[in-house]
Amino acid sequence: MQYSTRQLLGTLGVYLLLHGATPEARAQQLVSLRQPAQESSTASEAARTLPDVLQELKSKYSVHFMFASELSDQKVTIPQPLQGTLDAQLRRITQQTGLLIQRLDDHNYVIYQPLQAPEPLLAQQPATPAPAPLSRQLANQRARRQALARTISGRVIDAAGEGIPGVNIVEKGTSNGTITDVQGSFTLSVSDDATLVFSAVGYNPQEIAVGNQSVINLTLEENVQALSEVVVVGYGTKRKSDLTGAVSQVKQDELSVVAAPNALQAIQGRSSGVSVSNANQPGAQPTIRIRGAGSINAGNDPLIVVDGFPLVNGNLNDLNSNDIESIEILKDASATAIYGSRGANGVVMVTTKKGSSGQNNLTFSSYYGVQSPARLVKMLNRDEFIDFVNAAYLNQNGAPVYTPDSPAPNYDTDWQDAIIMNSSPMQDYTVTFDGGNQTTRYMLSGGYFSQKGLLDASGFERFTLRTNLEHQFTDWLTVGTHLQGNRSIRNINEGSPSNIFRFGWPTMPVRNPDGSYYFAADDPQHAGFVEGLWNPVADANEKVERNATNRVLGDVYAQFKFLKNFTFRTNLGADLSDGKDFYYASSLHSAGRSSSGVGSQGYNQAQTLINENVLTYDNQWNDHRLTVNGVYSYQQYTYQNLSIGGSGFPTDLTEVNNIALATNLTQPVSDKYSSKLMSWTSRASYAFRDKYLVTLTGRYDGSSRFGAQNKWGFFPSVGLGWRIIEENFLKNSNVLSNLKLRTSYGVTGNQEIGNYQSLSRLSETYYVFNDQLLLGFLESLGNPNLKWERTAQLDVGLDVGILNNRLDFSVDYYKRNTTDLLYNVPIPTNSGYRSMLQNVGEVENTGVELGLNARVIEGAFTWDVSGNLTRNRNRVVELYGDVDRIKLSEEQGLAQYLIVGQPVNGLWARESGGIIRTEAEADALKSIQPFAQPGGERYVDQNGDGAINEDDYVLIGTTAPNFYYGLSTRFGFKNFRLELYGQGATGIALNDTDYLTYGEYQIQNRNYIPSKYAYDRMWREDNPDGTFPRPGAKEVYLSNRTNGGRNFFLVKNIKLSYDLNPELLNVSWFKKINLYVNAQNYLSHANFRGYNPENGDYRYPLAKTLMFGINASF
Repeated sequence: MQYSTRQLLGTLGVYLLLHGATPEARAQQLVSLRQPAQESSTASEAARTLPDVLQELKSKYSVHFMFASELSDQKVTIPQPLQGTLDAQLRRITQQTGLLIQRLDDHNYVIYQPLQAPEPLLAQQPATPAPAPLSRQLANQRARRQALARTISGRVIDAAGEGIPGVNIVEKGTSNGTITDVQGSFTLSVSDDATLVFSAVGYNPQEIAVGNQSVINLTLEENVQALSEVVVVGYGTKRKSDLTGAVSQVKQDELSVVAAPNALQAIQGRSSGVSVSNANQPGAQPTIRIRGAGSINAGNDPLIVVDGFPLVNGNLNDLNSNDIESIEILKDASATAIYGSRGANGVVMVTTKKGSSGQNNLTFSSYYGVQSPARLVKMLNRDEFIDFVNAAYLNQNGAPVYTPDSPAPNYDTDWQDAIIMNSSPMQDYTVTFDGGNQTTRYMLSGGYFSQKGLLDASGFERFTLRTNLEHQFTDWLTVGTHLQGNRSIRNINEGSPSNIFRFGWPTMPVRNPDGSYYFAADDPQHAGFVEGLWNPVADANEKVERNATNRVLGDVYAQFKFLKNFTFRTNLGADLSDGKDFYYASSLHSAGRSSSGVGSQGYNQAQTLINENVLTYDNQWNDHRLTVNGVYSYQQYTYQNLSIGGSGFPTDLTEVNNIALATNLTQPVSDKYSSKLMSWTSRASYAFRDKYLVTLTGRYDGSSRFGAQNKWGFFPSVGLGWRIIEENFLKNSNVLSNLKLRTSYGVTGNQEIGNYQSLSRLSETYYVFNDQLLLGFLESLGNPNLKWERTAQLDVGLDVGILNNRLDFSVDYYKRNTTDLLYNVPIPTNSGYRSMLQNVGEVENTGVELGLNARVIEGAFTWDVSGNLTRNRNRVVELYGDVDRIKLSEEQGLAQYLIVGQPVNGLWARESGGIIRTEAEADALKSIQPFAQPGGERYVDQNGDGAINEDDYVLIGTTAPNFYYGLSTRFGFKNFRLELYGQGATGIALNDTDYLTYGEYQIQNRNYIPSKYAYDRMWREDNPDGTFPRPGAKEVYLSNRTNGGRNFFLVKNIKLSYDLNPELLNVSWFKKINLYVNAQNYLSHANFRGYNPENGDYRYPLAKTLMFGINASF
């Protein structure tokens, strides 16, 4: 059985300590296996890999072996068929490989490499062992120990703060040494001037001069190259060194830095080429884009796969982040083609934790945090507002709002303070049991998460239960399951603050003197200035909007080993969810005030069933390694819902729980749809001498969503890799530790167009005839030739490691061309239809990604730095026919177009020429801007035609940033660790016509309320150098100045942690306790207002959170 080096050494070290074997006995055990083999054989022999040989020995002699995964490439020659004793076969292995074999008991053995340190005690053996010389040597060692002057104790930990068992600790220049126990602790008697050498396979060795120290605590840094990391790819795993595609990995220790209910929030800023935009509201799903957006009408979300199960809805809110082991992001065609028609937008692979053989762990993780608003907009007080609103209406209409005859009411309401809480709690608790033995591994966890929102009646609550179980019944059969059940409840209160910048006059109260809610429509003084009914406090307090979901996600699988080098795995999985949507606005709410309450209830059910069958051939011979996968999969998704609503309830007490009480029932609505996907897949991965790599992939998908003529599509890819570091001219380089060139090309698809789009469909509509409301139907035109959007992607990458990977970086260039875009193309109206969904046009994305990691300082004090930077550009290559320009939308001077040669996500608007300062400037502009006045905005006449209109619009940017990046750093000293992590972006154009922008720039004569920042900088006669338009400025539009050139940087986390050492506390009832304090979203910079610096959102406040947490293992 293969183990990581850490697990292997831990098992060996703990066994030797617990079983009390003397140094002499341990040495004799090792020596006995190094004796020359006496048995002779005339059987045929052939070189084979160590795992193959051990598997055969296991079957014949009923024993078990544990060995490090990096030993898998060792070659051994043994007779075929097997002859002689087990000891004879083991001696052959030690003679041919130089490996050490430790017998734990009659049935269990550990195989490992000799540790490279001066005269280590456990590995010291004479060239030709003999009992008498060995006894004299051990006697000399005992005598030397008796003369040692002092005792040193301490603990050796890894970068994550966990004790490392089995570390070899040797007094330099002697054979005096020991190994660490299961906690990583040690005690050793040494001489006065001793220097200790700490070494372990998979870690960089360190030397420490003892000096006057009696306690030495040390952090060993991983040797990344030696550990030969494994990453998860579709339908299997690969060594990182074997990858030919662009794959990013975010491990559990990085995920744990961020306390987030959704795991996608934790990968924000962690990977180049991956953009994650978090929603502010609790329970909202983040938006993720991998290498830009390639589609116009089809989906741009990546496929999310959990433990091999492709999710249809891609929602990870139901998954406990504490259960996740790692997240891999597959970015290029070589990596994503294995998912064919769903891989065009990238793939996110989520792997949950599993138990480990030989140990049993109880882990408790918890944190409690207090949230508060991270950024609020500083608003005008009563006097400032009166000055602004009077000036605005005087400039617009010639009359102020408040006069001596109609003074402003004596209120000074801060509407943000009225609806946004100063603090709200967030908490998380998870208990995990994991472990196993040689045949069974298990993990069982239960979790509870709760987040109260910063707006009343908003929040998210989740209960989870997960088990991962695997059992090896025989040498040829292994069965297992991944199973999760959860219940999540989301309370929604969206948009309450949005109208503050529109109607939130501080001169209006929250409640009337009698305690009832104030509505401006009831106040003659204000009724003409506020549209409709508005009171955000009433809307928050008098509404219930809740989504509750029960979900079961899991699979069962069986894996068979047969013939030689073949395995077959089959699994059955299901994702079942039942949801309930509940909405009620009471008779005091603005929406229910005129109808005596209004509400609805809806029920929905989603079901995904999947069957996957994977046949794998895996072989290694001489200098060749070959792995071939063949996959057949079938996935079916079905969704149905039913909802009904009503108004006119006699009481608010029952809300909408008794719909029969409604005097006006709405028409019930129901729906049901289904889709199916059937696939055949093959992938071959070949390596020659571990330096020339080839990956070939092909997937043949059939989808029910497409036309009868194009149900099936083929998606191939090829990936090539050259590990230049393995060439003779670099193999022994003292500077370079890794150098690999990668390139790939392939085609993937996008099937996310909705259901039944290829078919002609009927939709209901109502019309009036003879004063009667009648039901009718509208027909949409189907397209039997509808097919996949296809994305062809080229990727060229370079991976570099320097100074034993103390500095490593990767750079990728990619080019993605998406063709056969799905678009509703206008057709002649005499056909009876307006448009038909067709495959037309082409979009191109090109970009560069850079990732860097550096271990700046090593030793007692450590400092690590990592970062990534991405630049992506897209453009429309082709539309349809001779069309080269399509207008999508326009609002207040901000337009979206599809223009050949221009970005897909571009925004167009007027170019601002700055503020008009004087009457003379205004007079000079009136021929092209009739309403020009001092304090207004001037615009550039791009075509010189003497008019400012749509023809003068310029590209002000794209909704995707020019650059986006992530930075993190980590400091460690003894048991303390400080981690900082943040992300930023530059050159964003916001497609948001929000009321805050309207108020700050006085857009389109609306007189909405500016922020204090803008108010102080508005043009006035006494402030002629103001940089914002005057109150009530006329004919001001959205422009490059209002919506372009946005930048931000947000420090997501500042985390300080401390590891409690059980040795120092002289206790043994725990393995590890980590205590931490974490400050999230406490520091930010942005050149625009709004609650969220990432996107300028003003609808829901971004929370900053101060939390305290504990992770404990027992």
